[in-house]
Amino acid sequence: MVQIKPGTRIVPLGERPDLIGIVARWGHGQWGHLSPGDTEEKRADRLKRHLTPDRVPSTIVVLDAAGEAVATAALLAHDIDGDPRGPWLASVFAAPERRGEGFGVAAVRAIEASAARAGIGRLYLFTPDKMAFYAALGWQREESLDYRGEHITVMAKTLG
Repeated sequence: MVQIKPGTRIVPLGERPDLIGIVARWGHGQWGHLSPGDTEEKRADRLKRHLTPDRVPSTIVVLDAAGEAVATAALLAHDIDGDPRGPWLASVFAAPERRGEGFGVAAVRAIEASAARAGIGRLYLFTPDKMAFYAALGWQREESLDYRGEHITVMAKTLG
């Protein structure tokens, strides 16, 4: 298991609303193609509803020892249109130049802990290509399907 680096902090987006822009930029750049017509500005507006920790929706930001944002993740009620499952771990993103340093793992673990504190017993996620990453963190494959032109795998985890 990857250890979190000394000095790393995980904070709710509400503690650092100045980071809404970078979180919106990361998310739009990574997943904007799944939502035609969406913009970075619309994403930033939605993130303004993600400021309270341990609630749905909420977003966390991982800060390195220098206080720079290096990763993020969110807890959402819904992440696949028309799918009754939920809530969802979503928008897991680590800055490309910082990948492999454990920040993405820290972000996933933070959302899992937040969901558990909120009384949520099971989480879902979908990914087109990171099944091994999530499986190593205890997530189980539920199904594969095509969603908005992309082949994805839905995974689930029962929280302890």
